Amino acid sequence: MIFKEINKSEIKDKYNKWYVEDTRYFNIIKDEVILCIYGVTRYTDSICEAFWIKESFHNKVFTKGFFVGLFNHLFGLGYRKVYTCTGWDKLRKVFNHFKYLGIEETDSPIFVEKNENKTWFIKRI
Repeated sequence: MIFKEINKSEIKDKYNKWYVEDTRYFNIIKDEVILCIYGVTRYTDSICEAFWIKESFHNKVFTKGFFVGLFNHLFGLGYRKVYTCTGWDKLRKVFNHFKYLGIEETDSPIFVEKNENKTWFIKRI
């Protein structure tokens, strides 16, 4: 998989509801096909939140290889704790399926407001 950083103006134009000023966005590419776009919001030098732009998904994205590549990319950026949250039942099931990769359900990080409709997950290195 290849991770190619996207200019934030593209996100602002095409996916405005997902735009966050202090976030880096990446195309995740495999076999010359964009699988999806994901964002990384830095909280500290070692802690971030990663999220996917749901409207950007191409076919079946969530495989073991996808998560291993994603974690390697995030940890390569220097992060040691990666948070993500979802209110989407399908994604909750996917995260729970990949618990053996070290994805754990957790409380919301102190950096964000609590939202009872979302479930938080964390991956540590």
